Amino acid sequence: MEDDESTQVLTDEEYSRQKWWKLLLIIGVCLNALVVFTSDLGLDTHIHLTYATVEAGQGEAALDWGHTRPIDPLSSDPSYAPVKEDGWFDFIGDSPNDVRLLSFAITLGFIGLLYKQQQLELAVMVALYPTFIFSTGRGYPEVFIAVMLYAVVILIAHECRQEDVNKARLRALSIAVPMAAIVAVKGMSMWWGLPFGLAALAWFEAA
Repeated sequence: MEDDESTQVLTDEEYSRQKWWKLLLIIGVCLNALVVFTSDLGLDTHIHLTYATVEAGQGEAALDWGHTRPIDPLSSDPSYAPVKEDGWFDFIGDSPNDVRLLSFAITLGFIGLLYKQQQLELAVMVALYPTFIFSTGRGYPEVFIAVMLYAVVILIAHECRQEDVNKARLRALSIAVPMAAIVAVKGMSMWWGLPFGLAALAWFEAA
């Protein structure tokens, strides 16, 4: 009888704990939704949208105030405004609504993925993490990078548990895919992701 009561108490405590975690998760999702509708987009995002607007109207992307990098000696010359947008800004849309929608969709998708995998506490951490909330509102790629890093961790974990050696090798090498996405978002060649996959494969072979 005492064992049954003890089990019931533990079950109630677990239920109460889950309830509070879910409440925090709802608050986190609401905060992310709030910043999407109320926060101003980031400076780099605004510059990207300005490029897109000018290009749509004039056929050539340029900035009225010239180059945005003060290290350039011609940065104050409006006639000199080279366009160099690599990485994240190649993927996001050309309108504020598109940027906000994509940013929120990535964040919400990441939270939903963690929740579906029964990682409630981790989902709450992502939803309430100030840096992620900030980047979601500003249209920055931090959450996307976190998603790719999470994919790397999952692949490594599956690789370590995989009994089939060939499948384990494939999972190790496939780490190159999310790493390629990360370096591409940062404006580098996607081929830089391959060394990460080869390094993971070498680590697996040496283990």
